[in-house]
Amino acid sequence: MKRPLSIRRSPTAYRIGLSISAAFAVPAVLSVLQLYIQSKVEQQGVKWQDLVFAGSDWLLVGIFTPLIYQLGRHFSFSRTRLKVWLIVHSAGAPVSYTHLDVYKRQELRCPPLRRNVST
Repeated sequence: MKRPLSIRRSPTAYRIGLSISAAFAVPAVLSVLQLYIQSKVEQQGVKWQDLVFAGSDWLLVGIFTPLIYQLGRHFSFSRTRLKVWLIVHSAGAPVSYTHLDVYKRQELRCPPLRRNVST
């Protein structure tokens, strides 16, 4: 019997979820620092929109992690439906990430980063 998806959680579970989400601030800050330092080493300017965009990926992952965990507990895997789950996940994950990426670029009004790749 499946449990209903509940919004109510114990205070301990809430603190753990909040701690996991907050932990994603570390890679967000590191990502912003990496972009900033790289632009200074290359002696190029960096726009604030690019810095916000670099860190926001990690922050979005942190925000959605507890939700994805709860959905995963409610709609658990089973061997009989593994093929369906893989197809749905393979189609949904890239599409949703791409939509978030395009939305962030539009809101920040900045074009995609273009890096020169030397071979």
